[in-house]
Amino acid sequence: MDERIIGSESSRRAIPPPAPAPVAPQSAGQIDELTQQLNDALAQKYALENELAALQAAANSRPAHDASEDGSDAAGMEIAGLNKQVAELLAQNQTLAQQREEQERALADLRMARQQAGEAKEGIPGPAKRVTINGSAPKDVRISYALGAWYGDSAPQETRKLLSIGKKLDLPAFAQGFNDRVANSMQLPQDQISAEIASVDQQLDAAMLSRNEKLSKVLLAEAAKEKGAVKMPDGTVYRILKKGKPPMATAQSEILFQLEEKLGSGEVLSSGEEATSKVTDLPPAFQAAVTQLGLGGSAKFHVPAKLIYGDSGSSDIPPGAISIMTIKIVGIK
Repeated sequence: MDERIIGSESSRRAIPPPAPAPVAPQSAGQIDELTQQLNDALAQKYALENELAALQAAANSRPAHDASEDGSDAAGMEIAGLNKQVAELLAQNQTLAQQREEQERALADLRMARQQAGEAKEGIPGPAKRVTINGSAPKDVRISYALGAWYGDSAPQETRKLLSIGKKLDLPAFAQGFNDRVANSMQLPQDQISAEIASVDQQLDAAMLSRNEKLSKVLLAEAAKEKGAVKMPDGTVYRILKKGKPPMATAQSEILFQLEEKLGSGEVLSSGEEATSKVTDLPPAFQAAVTQLGLGGSAKFHVPAKLIYGDSGSSDIPPGAISIMTIKIVGIK
């Protein structure tokens, strides 16, 4: 192979001709080889451009009285040669990039054909075609479509949940998982699927706990600043809203009360629910408040998560959630 060499003795470059057009791919190795050729050509191009820039800068900064005619001609020829090399490398890069794209497309088509052939052999349907659904579609079709839409409603919710822990929902993979489960052709073993979901749940719980702990601290601090607020040693903050009328409750009383409860997020858990309890069976903060109340009296409580639902929460209560309760005495025995 002849080498085309341009430049000074200190910077001789050899530009290999572009690789011949590729044949139908047999493996991904051809793409890797083309990618390496392209990277090598790009590196050589950048090196030549740097050398060209250095020569031009040197020529521009050379004093006029130092520039001989021969020296000027030699520098000009070298710069022209380097410019030619850069142009040739640019053309070669374009050829290599086009060859790589053609190889990738051909390999993707080959893989798809093999996959479809395998699915047809095993009786597994290929990618589902879009089905047009309208009001005149059969009842079963409309029900099936509605069920699919119902499951699809989870995508935005799952997207928000994953974003909260710095991850994203890949919708094509999400849809593929649904299709594979329906077709009973899962691509991951069940134990790995369970492990991935468990890992996400753990991260979501940890993120939720952190957010709720911060919110709890803010709400407890704000509640403690309100006029008449009392902070108990266990962290609960209560405030008497209304004293009520005699008879007053005592430690030996049994009370009937209405309960309203919501979480720090504002979610209402109960409203106007009635319950009975002996005062001595109530938590310390509730005992302290109730014994100051009579009929019609009420008090408000901010209860840290660790005292009621725990840092792990429950099926309906998020981890670390603070509870805000208001009780009203409606009966005293």
